[in-house]
Amino acid sequence: RSWERVRRFESGTVTAIAVHPQQAGGVAVAVELPAPAADPGPATPRSQVFVSFDLGESWSSDHQLDLERVRDLAWLVRDGETVLLMASDVGLYEAEIAPGVPAIPRLHIVDAAAPDRGFYAVTTAHDAGPEPMVAVAAQDREGVYLSARGGVGGSWRKPSLTGLDIRTLEVEFDGARSFLWAGAVALADEEGEGCRRIELRGDHTDLTLWKTLKRNWIGGGCYGLTFAGDAVYAATWRAGVLRLDGRADDAAWRPCSINAGLPLRDAPNRFAPVYGVAVHRDAPDRLLVGGPEGVFGSTDEGAHYAALGAAEFVDAVTLPPTWVFVSGEHALDLAVRDDRE
Repeated sequence: RSWERVRRFESGTVTAIAVHPQQAGGVAVAVELPAPAADPGPATPRSQVFVSFDLGESWSSDHQLDLERVRDLAWLVRDGETVLLMASDVGLYEAEIAPGVPAIPRLHIVDAAAPDRGFYAVTTAHDAGPEPMVAVAAQDREGVYLSARGGVGGSWRKPSLTGLDIRTLEVEFDGARSFLWAGAVALADEEGEGCRRIELRGDHTDLTLWKTLKRNWIGGGCYGLTFAGDAVYAATWRAGVLRLDGRADDAAWRPCSINAGLPLRDAPNRFAPVYGVAVHRDAPDRLLVGGPEGVFGSTDEGAHYAALGAAEFVDAVTLPPTWVFVSGEHALDLAVRDDRE
């Protein structure tokens, strides 16, 4: 139950983490850098991106990138090559990632009419068609762009969902079918727009078929999505974690109990923001959620949560599987017995 530090990024704040879906051990991390103290004017926010091939045991110096502020990361396997996609404030970057080969970021033009358009989110789907699909959510409410050919130049379709402030993109896999989900943020005390969902069918994806899933949505903005069978969990701005069961037209989001154990704000019946949610792949009743108050976990499908950031435990002491308990200096006497005597 204890946490093991992988690395302290003293240069800034971690804003995005992406685990490679096909290459075991592949991890990418985006770290937002603080503004230079000596700069008198408004500084352009910047990020550093780090890559590990062994789940954070070591970090490759060949793949440390310095870019404009990176909002999201996604891995892509295109034509047998591993590519890291980086959604930034000035566009979509990509860099080929291979051990021992220095990475060179390249600004990818999604919309020729707005080559420096920024993006909030990026995601990929490798089983939604003959080639991998890529989706990006544009800043300034400019919609969601979709490519059915791995994001290569000229493959991006005109944006859909324009007018919505989409900040979250996730892909749901349901057997052989794949669905793209988009979550929007809201202003002030607005209840929010909930989520949108569309089935991915390669080049045949019909962008007019976005389905709105908004009934009983009270969370304001949506900042994260995860899936467990028929259940969808959404990390929200002010309603904790909402749950949706089923995908029918009358499906409604279920609220989080005020007594569930998630941190609250000073305002009545308002939760502190939740910025991320994940479900255990082999145990769908287990959830992890994260926000400004730390990490919380649930073992009963989100009915109750407990803080997981404690530094001291009163009921158990745990170690990583490769560690052993050592109480202090030990002296060992080696005795050899000869059974022939």
